[in-house]
Amino acid sequence: MLAFTFLTNYAIGGLSPAFYELSLEFGKTQTETSALLLWPILVLGVFNLLWVPMANFIGKRPVFVFASLLLCVCYLWGALAQSFESLLWSNIIAAFAGSSTEALGAAIVSDIYYLHERGNVMGIYMNAISGGNTIGPLICGFVITSLSWRWHKWMAFIFTAVNWVVVLLFCPETRHDRTALSGSMASSPSARSNSVSTPVDEETATAAPVEKTLSASSRQMGDHPKHGGEQVPKKTWLQEISLWSGVPKDTNLLELFIRPLPLIAYPAVIFAFLAYAVSLAWVVAINILNSFVLQAPPYNWSPAINGLINIPGFIGNIVGAILGGWLVDRYSDWRSKKNGGVFQPETRLHLLFIPALIVPAGCLAFGYGVADALNWTSL
Repeated sequence: MLAFTFLTNYAIGGLSPAFYELSLEFGKTQTETSALLLWPILVLGVFNLLWVPMANFIGKRPVFVFASLLLCVCYLWGALAQSFESLLWSNIIAAFAGSSTEALGAAIVSDIYYLHERGNVMGIYMNAISGGNTIGPLICGFVITSLSWRWHKWMAFIFTAVNWVVVLLFCPETRHDRTALSGSMASSPSARSNSVSTPVDEETATAAPVEKTLSASSRQMGDHPKHGGEQVPKKTWLQEISLWSGVPKDTNLLELFIRPLPLIAYPAVIFAFLAYAVSLAWVVAINILNSFVLQAPPYNWSPAINGLINIPGFIGNIVGAILGGWLVDRYSDWRSKKNGGVFQPETRLHLLFIPALIVPAGCLAFGYGVADALNWTSL
């Protein structure tokens, strides 16, 4: 799934060093050429509203098998495109396919990792998203200089074809119906006797919803009760790669489409999507601008050298993943211990002051660098 996520941004955002040459080849202005990235970015965000309900209804596996195949076909289309409009539409539909990874990739993290591991793993996942926009242009610059922008698309097609085969054969369904297990656990006397009860003061009890973090000894599952007297049978490989995992009981597809909409009014959701959108907007803007700035006077860089501007971006991705993932997990663990073992989700927000300072500083440095034609190191 990380490869699928990476390849979505690798071929779409990775094409940015070719924008200057594409504007000359197809006779388009800078604004018209930027549509190759602007419309796909919009589609990448909006169509989560389609893929997430569909994955909740039919499962994540059939969505990923179809979407990864569609992404592969779109990159083949882009490599063969003979007009700007054809290339643009291949990118837009590729973004439609790739948008399935944007939210569902994070959902898989919640499916298969424990609470105390999710920040670190989400940092790795976010590197797959942002890494496509930094490693992609870095490679694309050399490919364009040595061959052509079409070879960038051909390479993406080959990679996504291999990835589709891997998804088809080795990516199991991570959505499971656990209602029966939950019922048997709740009715099990030994399960009730093993539950942990810790006194919590009145202030903590009336605060935001909390989740208990178990000690290392509590995580040992040697005396875990068997569910209803029977172990859950292990699925065979053919059962794991089945495209049909069954529709959840009492699930209505229309309700799944409508259910996320009221969440937009929640302050926490508004904050989350605005913070993500504002940060992403400057990444997109710089990706669009840098080829028009650095391949024109006074810099006059070749596309290969232009691609190297993404090395600091890649370093930033890695550092950001550590600060926003591993460090946040460690900080949340420390706060939970200070809070009597009770985890409060809002502790993950405390370290946001770091990007709140760094992102505007980077925008100002790039903006002044372009406006005053400063040395390339400022960019």
